[in-house]
Amino acid sequence: MRPRRKAREKAIQVIYSIYSDTDMEDKPAEFTTEIEAKTQQVLKFDRAELNTMQKKFIRFLVQNTVENIDEIDKLIKKFAKNWDFHRISLIDKSVLRIAIMEMKYSDTPNKVVINEAVDLAASFSGIKSSRFINGILDAIMHKETNND
Repeated sequence: MRPRRKAREKAIQVIYSIYSDTDMEDKPAEFTTEIEAKTQQVLKFDRAELNTMQKKFIRFLVQNTVENIDEIDKLIKKFAKNWDFHRISLIDKSVLRIAIMEMKYSDTPNKVVINEAVDLAASFSGIKSSRFINGILDAIMHKETNND
């Protein structure tokens, strides 16, 4: 598995862990100690060794996703037409949140981000979820960003 893909996979798991904890749901992004604890918890269960660059990338993805969660969730709500936000599974939201953050706040080409998100969604949730995520991210790429 490519190094960044493994990092994205772990970041999705951290975001899932953060937002599956109802105590964390309403806490502001300033709770970095708790966010770091969730990150360490997920990393601890990974038997594969992660290098320093991968761990740094995971922290970048997680921290920036949490810091921008309101804006990210607004985009999901805007482009998930005919879907109640609360009906979207937490794993699909986690994939979308990480991907949208990376599309908006990194220099990774959008097409790379979308491809990675679709592949990860397929492995975490299945083909229907990957199609759903592809549709939302493609719409965001064409209507919200200029980074192709």
